[in-house]
Amino acid sequence: MDWLPKFSFVHIPWIPYAVAAFGVLFVLSLLSYRGSPLTIWKRVFGIAARMLGIGLLLFCILEPMASLERPKPQANSVAILVDNSRSLQALAHSSALGVESQSPESSPLLPWLVDDADWLLDLSKDFRVRKYIFDQSLAPVESLTSRTGTGNASSLYYALRNIEERYRGESLAAIIVVSDGHATDAPERAINTANALKLPTPIFPVQMDMTDRADDLRLDHVGVRVSEFETAPTTIQATLSHRGLEGEEAIVELRDHAGGLVKQESMKLSAGAKPQGVTFRFRPEASGITDYAIHARLASEPNAAEGESVYPTASRKPRELTYGNNHRIVSVDRGIGPYRVLYIAGRANWEFKFLRRALDEDAEIKLTSLIRIARKQPKFSFRNSQLESTNPLFRGFEDVSEEEKEQYNEPVFARLGVADSSELKKGFPKDSEELYAYSAVILDDIEPDFFTLDQQQMLRQFVSVRGGSLLALGGQESMRGKTFRDSILGQLLPVYGDTVPPDMVTPQGVDEIRVPPVRFLLSREGWLQPWLRLFERESEEKSRLQEMPPFQVWNRTSQFKPGTRVLVEGMLEDEENVPLLLMQRFGRGSSAAFMIGDFWRWGLIHDGPEASPIYQAWRQMVRALIADVPKQHVARIEVSPASPRIARIKIEVRGQDFQVIDNAVVDLTITDPSGETVRSIAVPSASRAGEYECEMVMTETGFYRATAAIRSSDGSDLGDVVAGCVYEPEVAEMAEIGLDRERLKALAQGSGGRLLTPSELGRLAEVLPPDKVPVTEMQTFPLWHQPWIVMTALISLILEWRLRRRNGLA
Repeated sequence: MDWLPKFSFVHIPWIPYAVAAFGVLFVLSLLSYRGSPLTIWKRVFGIAARMLGIGLLLFCILEPMASLERPKPQANSVAILVDNSRSLQALAHSSALGVESQSPESSPLLPWLVDDADWLLDLSKDFRVRKYIFDQSLAPVESLTSRTGTGNASSLYYALRNIEERYRGESLAAIIVVSDGHATDAPERAINTANALKLPTPIFPVQMDMTDRADDLRLDHVGVRVSEFETAPTTIQATLSHRGLEGEEAIVELRDHAGGLVKQESMKLSAGAKPQGVTFRFRPEASGITDYAIHARLASEPNAAEGESVYPTASRKPRELTYGNNHRIVSVDRGIGPYRVLYIAGRANWEFKFLRRALDEDAEIKLTSLIRIARKQPKFSFRNSQLESTNPLFRGFEDVSEEEKEQYNEPVFARLGVADSSELKKGFPKDSEELYAYSAVILDDIEPDFFTLDQQQMLRQFVSVRGGSLLALGGQESMRGKTFRDSILGQLLPVYGDTVPPDMVTPQGVDEIRVPPVRFLLSREGWLQPWLRLFERESEEKSRLQEMPPFQVWNRTSQFKPGTRVLVEGMLEDEENVPLLLMQRFGRGSSAAFMIGDFWRWGLIHDGPEASPIYQAWRQMVRALIADVPKQHVARIEVSPASPRIARIKIEVRGQDFQVIDNAVVDLTITDPSGETVRSIAVPSASRAGEYECEMVMTETGFYRATAAIRSSDGSDLGDVVAGCVYEPEVAEMAEIGLDRERLKALAQGSGGRLLTPSELGRLAEVLPPDKVPVTEMQTFPLWHQPWIVMTALISLILEWRLRRRNGLA
């Protein structure tokens, strides 16, 4: 709504006389043209010209005055917000208004965005002009040419709210916004988010005349998946999009932290700008958390190194709009081992041979074994029991102390892979702290009576509370009979054991086999698990399954528990399928049952120079067991979309019993992308027991690493934990390059403003809504004193007189 003047008269009592005089003179004018030879149109023109002149003279006799409400000069402020982001700079240098042959530092963003522009001088006559630039933050400037166009964010909504808070209670009349409309801090991508601001000050976005340059290659989405698939445990998937580059060849490179090339893929860009995916599968050389960089470029262009100018220059004119969206950084967490696995066997067998050989080649897994080589025999009366109390199996071992020798009524164990002489000294762990040191427990051909009731309950807590994994292998003593069904171990595993012993291979030999052999098959859900596959191609995997021998020792289960996943099935001779590998979630952990008792047969039939595939299968299966097992200490870094520069480091601290610790001391060492370190201390969280927090401000693009050294209240060391995150503010900034006119229009309409062209900025005082201006003044001036009124009256009377004289009238 424009400003409209108000009219008044000095001689208001004279108005009736002026109207009467106008009426009398109008009648006399009609009579003067009566009987004249003029045409009707000439008569009308003559009467109208005479009455216009007479009416203006009578109007001036009343001394009319005009009053116009205007913004009071220099009493109101106008804030000019100029986008300092890289996306607007790239757009300006790619449009018709940009200068491609010049660098962004040698030319202004737009010709009219200078301090001596006419519109800015005209605006300064009526308002106090305040200049700001914004990217991640809002900053006042003395000159608009101080804009650098290097900001990695467009915090448009933050800047508008900040301006309102700064001028609260002051006379802010308008906000002029020079931006491409892309807001990286928008609460959502919908346009109507502009109405959520509810700003009382009208916003006037500048409608810039820019033409988007179509040629652009960019990386959209990047995801990381860590699997137990040994040949490719880490998968990075990226989505590549483009504009105007149909048929071009693109190259995507994966580089490690040191810049070395890990993998490279090339593809032909499809028509219609359809997004295309690229997948990198590789095995990281080092454990722990590290970062990888992904670069995308056109094959026809030289490799653009990170940090190179993202704008066209005189020496380099690539086809692309910008390089700012061709680079991404991802964080990969492979964990820090070795993870400890406890293997318990009821008797020595060949399964342990292949399992141990397989895990010896994996530096991330440490296998500790407890193998029973003799059962306890309390019901027998041994001949030499009066002379010696120890088991005769220990004769000849003079280096074994009497305390370490099992008695006649105790089983005899072989301990392998123990960390020290005290580990598993008395067999299966007797307390939870010793058991909780392991991430997974594997039971091989062991009966439930092997464990005491307390040990079974502790094993249940190991899975449900500690979050460990339990795997039971098939065999003559495993998952069979009513004893198993009624035990805590039977409740823990995903299968219901048969009340009668299942048919198995008898000790008499092959001729006495009463169980049909079963062939190894992956179920439909098993095909979806990477750790159950040894090859990337389905055809190769099917060939591998066909070459596996039939297994003759396996446990039959009548039914399995709700929520159980059947991953491997066995096919009998009559083509009936039976479950062989079953898994379920149990509390914080998981339990699994591998019903085969002679899996080692696969390793015996292998013939060739390469290692048997059974070793890879065992490594992947064990890695799947420990993949989701929670660690004693967990560190993570959370970043809020509302404040992407501020990261919150959270560390969960637990004791050896996996109970939370509230009085620990957590020292942090934060390493930024340049290698500089900062030390800090995490404080206990007010919302969660056992959690410690610390804030980290990220200012540089790249990978941040936080290392926490945890100590108890008495100063003892509880271990270290590492977390990492990637700070890439330019990803959201450079995702879309172009003018978002709909958002700018919504901002204007939602606040009572409107879109303005650069030529209209100087007339801001005329287009401002009157009810939005805080301080105004009334300007009054006489209309009768205006020369144009007198001149109009004289010209009208002269024209009428000229008409009468040319036609011979008096």
